[in-house]
Amino acid sequence: MRFNNLTSVELVDKLDVIKIYMFDLDGVLLKNSEDKENIYRQMTEFCNAQGIENRFAGIITAGDEDALTTKLDELENCFVLTSSLNKEKLMREKLNQLELDFNNLFYMGDDILDLPLLQKAGISSAPSNARREVKRAVDIVLDEEESYNILDTILRLSRKKI
Repeated sequence: MRFNNLTSVELVDKLDVIKIYMFDLDGVLLKNSEDKENIYRQMTEFCNAQGIENRFAGIITAGDEDALTTKLDELENCFVLTSSLNKEKLMREKLNQLELDFNNLFYMGDDILDLPLLQKAGISSAPSNARREVKRAVDIVLDEEESYNILDTILRLSRKKI
């Protein structure tokens, strides 16, 4: 894990106010070689763990709703926001609904489309396979090994055990 312009002390302070962990789907959690059932199982565990801590988790994707996003949206403490290129607007609406703001948001994205939301998030992150411009703009870049198992890595981070 590499920090960009963020010390470990600043990270811990920011983690204290994070109330929702959101992830881009395609390219971040879902890669060509991974199956959707595995992502569903991992997100179920992640959402349950966040619920215990009175936090939320979810997916935000420009893609249309499909079988995976429908199943994920049925999970407790899990939100799925789909079908918009303007992820920042979608997230702002959800945060307003929850009476939260961008400082309460952890977001992980990998592409140029994610940059507006990454720049607003309280903590922004990218996997090792993200575009170079994205990795330069975020607070945290996961290394290749951490990117392989993103949800476990972020769960440890949310518990301040990294």
